[in-house]
Amino acid sequence: MDNIIGIVPGGGKATRIHGFFKEMMPIGINKYDKSKFVVSSEQIVDSMIQSDANSVHFILSSIKSFIVEYYGRERIADGKINFNYDTEDIERVGMPYTIDSIYSQARMADYVMMGMPDTVIEPVETFSNVMKLLRERKADLALGLFRTDSRNKGGYIEFDEQTKKVIRHIDKTNTRSFPSSADNAWAVACWNRNFTEFMHEFLAGRKSPRSEELIFGDVIDKAIDRDDLKVVADYAGTFYWDITEPEKYFDLLRRTSPVERVQTDRVADIVAPDGQSVLAAPSARTQKDNEAKIFLSHKTADKPLVERYYAALKQLGFHPWLDEHDMPAGSNVPRWLLDGFKQSCAAVFFITENFKDEQYLATELDYAIQQKLVRGPKFSIIALRFSPNAVVPDLLAPYLYKDIHNDLVGFYELLRALPLE
Repeated sequence: MDNIIGIVPGGGKATRIHGFFKEMMPIGINKYDKSKFVVSSEQIVDSMIQSDANSVHFILSSIKSFIVEYYGRERIADGKINFNYDTEDIERVGMPYTIDSIYSQARMADYVMMGMPDTVIEPVETFSNVMKLLRERKADLALGLFRTDSRNKGGYIEFDEQTKKVIRHIDKTNTRSFPSSADNAWAVACWNRNFTEFMHEFLAGRKSPRSEELIFGDVIDKAIDRDDLKVVADYAGTFYWDITEPEKYFDLLRRTSPVERVQTDRVADIVAPDGQSVLAAPSARTQKDNEAKIFLSHKTADKPLVERYYAALKQLGFHPWLDEHDMPAGSNVPRWLLDGFKQSCAAVFFITENFKDEQYLATELDYAIQQKLVRGPKFSIIALRFSPNAVVPDLLAPYLYKDIHNDLVGFYELLRALPLE
């Protein structure tokens, strides 16, 4: 049996995600436990293991140890993930050096699968498809391609449709040469021992490795130029999305793709309504004390809906207020409600057909408006309407409300409306 390993290079310091971490961006929910979420790197790891990887090497920067804790706590791919840490020197010189940092393990493998933790790919068989291409074409490096356009650029590949041999690669960072008509991007790669040795020797032979950052595309280009290496490519999946920037990430959450999605055990179908529940992310962004608490106003009948938002906000580092979680037994309810509003930066009203401007909900509406008048832009009233038949209370009518068709969009609108400094 072939020894196959997966490599997930997860270095970097999240500069483009503004404090969040690309390896842990929420993209779906666990099919079997809807209280748990699926994050970007988890999807890649799962795809590798289901494509017969014996183990996966997750390479992280030292500031991302919480990812190790998350995988251990959730028992994801238990026993098959090895965590390795980059040094700052290796991070600085680029991804190929990150991959080569585990050369002692990679050189023992017959084949290597490599995928980035900041991309979403489907179906789960993608790596199997690329491995099949690698073997059938007796190649040294195989690139898995996806259809794309100007919204979602990646490394563009020109290849022979018959032989699958790669003719040219143009990275998206090459703004002068990158064709406006580019309609594909490579997103995953598989290679054999020959390519592992080639990359190691190429990196070791560079005269000034620290003078500029090297990208994996540079290694692809060198391999294409070598007569003794065979580089092939073909379309390997139905869906690819780059989530390295906030706008692209939220485009993914809002996106309704015409592509048929394939749902697997741990990969959510983002299009299907039951796959659009609110997700969580690690507490990589620490809120200030004055913006961490959020009051969640709802009808008791809607508790399951609100619990999802509560769990997601907690994972993000906020402190949402929810009666059964935060109100001690025997509390003076009106006083507890008032304290809750005073300590919160926002009040979120979950408007469904059950929501009525009466009893405690009426009190909560009054308190929210009072806080808005006193604190102005430092307090937000956020109204999310989950049914077109739900009636927005008159007191909320002057404030903007959003019609929510699925929970991911609702969560996005909630976060966007918070008065964060």
